[in-house]
Amino acid sequence: MVDNTDDESGPRRLTYLVYVPSEKRPMAVVGLASQPVVLTHVEKTRFDQLQRTTKQNTSKTHEGDCYQSLGCWKDNLTDRAIPTLEGTDPRLGDSYGARSNPVEKCYQVAHSRGLTVFAVQDGGQCFGSANGHNTFFKYGRSSACGVDGEGGTSTNEVYLIGVNVALGKPAFQTSHFRPPGGAASRAVDGNTDPAYHHGSCTHTSNPGETNPSWWVDLGQSYVIDRVLIFNRQDLCPERINPFNIHIGDSYHISTNPRCGGDHYINLNQPSISVSCQGMKGRYVGVRLPGPYRILTLCEVQVFLGRCAPKILDNSAPNLYKISSELVCRMGDGASYRGTVSKTETGKTCQRWDSQTPHGHEYTTAKYPSSGLEENYCRRTSDWTEVWCFTTDPMASARWEFCDVPVCVVGHKRHGCKGGYIRLGRHCIRLVPIPKSFVDAQLACKADGATLAMPKTKELDLALRRLVKTSGGNYDHWIGMTEDGDVDWTWVDRTRLGHYRGWHPSEPRDSRWDSLCVHYWSSGHTIDPMWDDTKCSEKKWYICQSRPHI
Repeated sequence: MVDNTDDESGPRRLTYLVYVPSEKRPMAVVGLASQPVVLTHVEKTRFDQLQRTTKQNTSKTHEGDCYQSLGCWKDNLTDRAIPTLEGTDPRLGDSYGARSNPVEKCYQVAHSRGLTVFAVQDGGQCFGSANGHNTFFKYGRSSACGVDGEGGTSTNEVYLIGVNVALGKPAFQTSHFRPPGGAASRAVDGNTDPAYHHGSCTHTSNPGETNPSWWVDLGQSYVIDRVLIFNRQDLCPERINPFNIHIGDSYHISTNPRCGGDHYINLNQPSISVSCQGMKGRYVGVRLPGPYRILTLCEVQVFLGRCAPKILDNSAPNLYKISSELVCRMGDGASYRGTVSKTETGKTCQRWDSQTPHGHEYTTAKYPSSGLEENYCRRTSDWTEVWCFTTDPMASARWEFCDVPVCVVGHKRHGCKGGYIRLGRHCIRLVPIPKSFVDAQLACKADGATLAMPKTKELDLALRRLVKTSGGNYDHWIGMTEDGDVDWTWVDRTRLGHYRGWHPSEPRDSRWDSLCVHYWSSGHTIDPMWDDTKCSEKKWYICQSRPHI
């Protein structure tokens, strides 16, 4: 079916041609940031916003964040939103009212059956089904759940199983719908709204192409548990069938192993969960086999459903977990014990027990609680970020920060609103709409945010990396101006501190123009850096807000 009605409002985007040697031809690759989405019916958007307003589990049985709350939802005793699991497993054979660790035990049963969500009600009653992620919201939200995470009378505390490692990662696709059509990054923006015209679905070229593909770069290899795909529902939902999922370490996604064969989604359902247990890879892709195909994805979520037991339930001796601290870092990364061993520029880390090529004093004896193992990135007590020494003998490359993803699961106070991603303690959104500095600041303010203020080296490097990987080759306003005294001031009226990220030839001094600061993407060969220019120029911009409280 050819949809000639597809059109979007928004900024102009460009498709970049990347020469792929094995293909012997240029390949169109798109990976730009998505636009904000205004949602009026939360119940109809399933997981969008929910994952950004999560509650960390309060489990005393396991360590690690293997499930996260999707909030409190109404139920109906005569027509359950999610069927009960009570009495279907020995772990749920007792009276739920007297059950110890009811949330954890419900999770264990749901996880052992490969479910995506589970729910706890009335102090411990357990619910779950293979289709629960499509039905839990059918009666709307509730505020009647208890603070213990065990639901309430006829109200479910609903939990999502696993850690979605695709959220906010760089995404690409083989072609692009006419400007400014569905950017690849829309499938990893955390918004599962199934309506393309709401601005959160991808779209390849129309008319179709042969074997259109979309893929996400997770940054490192993971053992994948399942892939959850949200299909378009406002028009042409049948386009996606059949589809293939490829997982592996090759950027050429079609050369990676397939997860199963041809998959088909039920067109009456918004999503499909595909089990890929045991497959490992850095790249996860969706490919439509055959000619004249159009690929539209409203969200792709990649879950590591395994997490690490501190204490195992005796009734589930085979249950095992991997703490989220092995795949992402919480807060400043002090507790990170993962295996990332590359810096943010791709350099290999030097072993901590080696003095070659760089001599140092970072030993396990001096820093016994920092986990200085192998050549893994770590945050030592005297640093504020995860880092390592490099194997590059150049003195200028002695050490670098590491690109370890920030865990986005956690207490609901730590969530970001729709369209924003989490960078440390900040919520960030790249906005691909050219505006003057003043108009950009007003637009951020209208969204409850401000222009980004990279006051620290850590945030500045994170924003540079984000602009470089997801912002195309465009300049982006940040929230700094000249205050009239040839000094620089952030938009919150604080003066520029000791840290400065200027391009070597900046800033300039102008007595005639009001100057504002932006990330200059084309002015530096490695990363965008600060540059001052006329405030009247129109550029893309970066909004920054605080996590939800």
